Amino acid sequence: MKYWAIVVIGLLALFHQVCQANGKKIPLPVLAMDYPPYTDSDADDHGIVFRVLDEKLRDSPFSATALFLPPGRISHQINIGNWCTSFYPPNSDATGFTVYPLKEHSIKIGLYRRVQDTPFHWKRYEELAPATVSNTSRAQGLYKDALELKQAGLQLVRVNSIYQSFDLLQRGRVDYVYSAQKTGETVIQEMGFRLEDFEFSDTLISEFTIQLWLNKQCDTSKQLIEFFDSAPSAD
Repeated sequence: MKYWAIVVIGLLALFHQVCQANGKKIPLPVLAMDYPPYTDSDADDHGIVFRVLDEKLRDSPFSATALFLPPGRISHQINIGNWCTSFYPPNSDATGFTVYPLKEHSIKIGLYRRVQDTPFHWKRYEELAPATVSNTSRAQGLYKDALELKQAGLQLVRVNSIYQSFDLLQRGRVDYVYSAQKTGETVIQEMGFRLEDFEFSDTLISEFTIQLWLNKQCDTSKQLIEFFDSAPSAD
């Protein structure tokens, strides 16, 4: 099973050649981790960011194919060069890729905790130490956030899914969960927990827009970059 992603991407590359010859849509493999509502393997449209990507590709020769993997396996596929596009960012030391912003849709990142009487804000991470924080990230900008939390004296508890993070928080095994605001709201309700028992921090850790990472060594990505560069800018 550990080689299935390599096999799938290889088959998609072969199918790419067949589609070009037959004038059909070219499959675009897109790596993603489950992070609802932005990326969701259980949703028919695979979540918000895939809807945005599908809209961008509407007049293109490409058709996005979602490949959902745990974050560690996505990082491995990127590290060995077995990828074309990804909604999960490469590691901080990765090279040979470019980033394309898809939409000015703000994704707010902060911390979740169980509801308390005290205000949920801070000026320095040290104010939160020596608490425990569950997170799923091992990548670029997210890795930077995690590193700063760790350097401030917080203990990181890494898991493979955001659902595991909120399960730990619900059971009192961690103090905080590193999460996007909308993701937390979605996951809490999907897991059958009461939304009013949790709160999102008033202080934001970061805020960014929807982006797609492209491997410049992948032939499909090269063609996609050409399409994006030639497409008229939206007003």
